[in-house]
Amino acid sequence: MLVKQFWRLISLIIVIVVVLVTYFVHTGLVVAGQFPEFIIKTVEGDESVIKNVEIYGDYYRNDQYSSPVTISNTGSFYFAEQSYFQRLESSFPRNEVSKLKEKYRGFMRGKWDYPTSYFENEKFLAYVDLQFSTRVLQTNYHQDYSLYVDVLNKSTNDSSEFKVTIPGQEGSEYFDLVDVQMTDELLKVIIKIQSYVDGGQNFAKLNVYTIDPSSKKLIGDETIGSTEEENQENVNRWHNIELLNNLNDMHEEKNLLVMKEELEESKASVDENIAQDDTASEIINRSLYIFNLDSLEMKELKVSETLKEELINANLYSDVMISDNQVYLAYLLDGKLTVLGFNLETYKEESKVSFDVQEMGVENISDVTLKNDKVYALGLYKDNLTTANVFVGDVTSGKVLYQGEIEAKNTKDNEDTYHLEMYDLIVQ
Repeated sequence: MLVKQFWRLISLIIVIVVVLVTYFVHTGLVVAGQFPEFIIKTVEGDESVIKNVEIYGDYYRNDQYSSPVTISNTGSFYFAEQSYFQRLESSFPRNEVSKLKEKYRGFMRGKWDYPTSYFENEKFLAYVDLQFSTRVLQTNYHQDYSLYVDVLNKSTNDSSEFKVTIPGQEGSEYFDLVDVQMTDELLKVIIKIQSYVDGGQNFAKLNVYTIDPSSKKLIGDETIGSTEEENQENVNRWHNIELLNNLNDMHEEKNLLVMKEELEESKASVDENIAQDDTASEIINRSLYIFNLDSLEMKELKVSETLKEELINANLYSDVMISDNQVYLAYLLDGKLTVLGFNLETYKEESKVSFDVQEMGVENISDVTLKNDKVYALGLYKDNLTTANVFVGDVTSGKVLYQGEIEAKNTKDNEDTYHLEMYDLIVQ
């Protein structure tokens, strides 16, 4: 009798299970048929140096199928291969925030996946989110910015959750959360602020806001650097300011590498894609500074005139490495990938190594990562959209440690049926 009473419910459950199993089996078979397997194939060098390397990008096939993909020396994994629930749970590719969600599920509930919003050490896990509300002032809209803060004490499993208003917002148009650090149990939140002055010019500044989680108050507001004064000196020139630290790293960094750029308008008649009356800009000066979060002091790195000219003309990568008393940054110029090392006690250039990547057949480097005293580079070959180049060099000796290529495995595709667009090189 009981079975007869619930036969409809039992039948519904059986149908749901069959539909779900059919869906996931079908999805797995379709994905396996659509997307080939890729690996990073060793050309020469020590394969062990890329065991923690993943290449991230997009796979396209005949404009019919596409999917984000991560590729390593052991194989590839596509976004389309994830289950429905995996797509909801984490970002793709998986980052450090994904790991935090597995370990601190309660604390991480409802928080964004951006590594720039987090700081972690042995004692604390901190999260900061830049929030705003909009109000009308006469005929204009104004946004009021505040910082939502949540700090987890790992030993007690207690968290401190609160909001603080960002001071001095008058005249500022745009706020961007750049980095979160913690020193002596005080949060240091780095914000980039852009504003406009009379004449239509804009200027930028980096501010460090010091927050005390125990009192839930903002106790410090320090400007790292501002371009307002320089921008008002010459209407044909403007300045920009950037933080070059690895913003995906959630661990402690007491020193910040700050870059100021001076740009000047120039006629862009050489570019047929720009209208004749329009103007383009060119960089005419670059300067580098170290800002210490403990002392709140900023000092300029000393560079020679020759090196200054190189930095102006080079493609500078915004992923530096700070190790002990050294800071390393990388740039590409005339087919050579160069890594500079500066001493943080003297603020002078201490080392310089270059790798001739053009000789390796690489026309363009799309991403560079500096980590573990190594430089990792992802390069693209000219007129070849089915592969990419992976390069690893030692930043202290200048020795080439590894060269590899992305290669398709067990696929009948030819070069005309698919192409890859690879963006990021991630070192776990």
